[in-house]
Amino acid sequence: MIVPAAIFFAILCAANGEKKYVWDILKPAMSAAEVIDILSSAVAGHAYPMLAEVPVSSNFDCSAQMYPGFYADVGTYCQVFHRCDINGNRTSYLCTNLTIFNQITLVCDYFFNVDCEGFAQYAGFANSRLYSDRPLFDTPPADYIAPMSPNMQALVGTAGSRSAAPAPKTALGKTPAAPKVLTPAGRTVR
Repeated sequence: MIVPAAIFFAILCAANGEKKYVWDILKPAMSAAEVIDILSSAVAGHAYPMLAEVPVSSNFDCSAQMYPGFYADVGTYCQVFHRCDINGNRTSYLCTNLTIFNQITLVCDYFFNVDCEGFAQYAGFANSRLYSDRPLFDTPPADYIAPMSPNMQALVGTAGSRSAAPAPKTALGKTPAAPKVLTPAGRTVR
């Protein structure tokens, strides 16, 4: 999943008061095989937009936004995004082909990582923090585990488990010795 690793903001879940993080609301991480499958079957103009420039006519209005900040233009399937400054002025930008604006992370991201219409509900969260004393990025607790797609769960092991894979066994059923590694100082370590 192509998202800057430093991005961990918290979203408060109104249903049960539980704190959620950016990885909880983004689409789950996919395996390389899933990405290859999506890219090989994706058709430009259907799976993702292919704009060459920002459209002249846009119904996007900065005065309709609650906060200054960055907003996806759902009318262009989020390939266009707008910056509304503190005076209500709009500047429009175009994400490169195969990418659309991710309203949660405020970056252009691959189309298969973004739910354009669904992520629009989070427009106020990051933007409400841009011109305030609130931190833009919250750090999750050390024991936090991000959700994974079923294929990623199969690669990692049991659902939700992030423990290391079991050690491989030799033909005799024994765990092989760790390989010897030569350090720069010339010492052998295991």
